[in-house]
Amino acid sequence: VNVSAFVEFEGLVRRYGGDIADLCPQFGIDPQLLRQPDQYVSCAGYIEILEHCADVYRAPFFGLELGILQGLNCFGPLSILVSAADTVRDALRAIVRHQGVQAPSLAMSLDDEPDGITEFRIATLLKGLSHKRQSHELGLSILMAALRMLIDRDFCPLYVRIAAAEPDVGLRPIRSYFASDLFYDQTESCIA
Repeated sequence: VNVSAFVEFEGLVRRYGGDIADLCPQFGIDPQLLRQPDQYVSCAGYIEILEHCADVYRAPFFGLELGILQGLNCFGPLSILVSAADTVRDALRAIVRHQGVQAPSLAMSLDDEPDGITEFRIATLLKGLSHKRQSHELGLSILMAALRMLIDRDFCPLYVRIAAAEPDVGLRPIRSYFASDLFYDQTESCIA
């Protein structure tokens, strides 16, 4: 993934009492790279570091928190295309079309369902890491920030599906953020 995926990461880790200089090397990530635009780090390392932070810092919604802090900033130059799009659909298409530059290990699609509902789907292409909850909640929260910027700051989706196991803690933080029906243990993650 492009290092822009780590926007706000250091501050959030610090807030929980951690230090990226100690944390990142455990996952094969050089912390100095995080300050250099246009650098890439292992997507697997990124996903695993999110899960690790959630566990070690006892922050069950670490990915959600990071996504809320990041907003569109983690899209890097893609955020310019998103904000300049003529329509919401054009902005979402730009994300789908160009996200591979930011995160080549992710697949995104914009799909119209027969019932007239449009789903924005996100999937991790790495075997064994496709159902890690932190990365799904992070991605969905960033997408939600984009939708709220493009549509209305109070936008609420019809539903959110998450391709990960439901956490065994209260869902209040994530329910509050999305303000819609949440469905865990799904085959794919999406916002509709």
